[in-house]
Amino acid sequence: MRRDAQRARHAETSAGKGKRDAANSHLTTKRVYTTLVRQCATSSIRSWLLEGRMIIRTSLSFLAVLSFTACAALSTQISDEMAPQISTEVAVQVGTAVVEHVATALAELPPSAAGDTASAQGEDEIGLVTRVIDGDTIDVLLGDKTARIRYLQMNTPERSDPCFREATQANADLVAGKSVRLVADRENADRYGRLLRHIYVGDVLVNRVLVEQGWAEVALYPPNDAHYDEFVQLENEAAAAGRGCHPTGIFDDGSTTR
Repeated sequence: MRRDAQRARHAETSAGKGKRDAANSHLTTKRVYTTLVRQCATSSIRSWLLEGRMIIRTSLSFLAVLSFTACAALSTQISDEMAPQISTEVAVQVGTAVVEHVATALAELPPSAAGDTASAQGEDEIGLVTRVIDGDTIDVLLGDKTARIRYLQMNTPERSDPCFREATQANADLVAGKSVRLVADRENADRYGRLLRHIYVGDVLVNRVLVEQGWAEVALYPPNDAHYDEFVQLENEAAAAGRGCHPTGIFDDGSTTR
């Protein structure tokens, strides 16, 4: 009986030690994971801070996206090799730490660099597309605010119209989740408060592509007229070829002015 009792106490002691070792291992792994990802983010941010011009034109949220992208490979490697036991909670904590590092770094910039990142009038704006509303309207994160953007010189089917879903999807395929450059014309916004812009992804003018592929018709918004003549030619070619929404007849209203 005495030996049985001793064995039981030994088993309990071993089990307790195993749990403590597992907990310590888990805590150590969490600390290593968090530390390495923070170091990665800090290194990336410091390199960006050396490029003052980029900071001026780049929003806090966009820098946070860049931080996650820059550290993605490191995060994956660590989680695969070291941390099958790391929880979602830890991952969220690490992500939060990365964003906090970006915020702290930007807070140390002079006011001229860390202030409002929206470009002055006449300058292009850089933002991140957060939502595609339809074929000609998107939400873009500019600085710390989200702006609704209406594409210039084109119009796509409304929600109740034929080809609405197809035109919206065509637009999403081009811009969803991407960094875009916004180029103004003569007017800044329409009567609904939407910013009027030409949308570029890299060197691709999205407005032009949607007209060329037949997902949009030409729509002149006076006094804005950049690219208008070119778009008219592209629409005629798309209609003649039966591209995109043209076979539905949705664009056959005989008007190009809105």
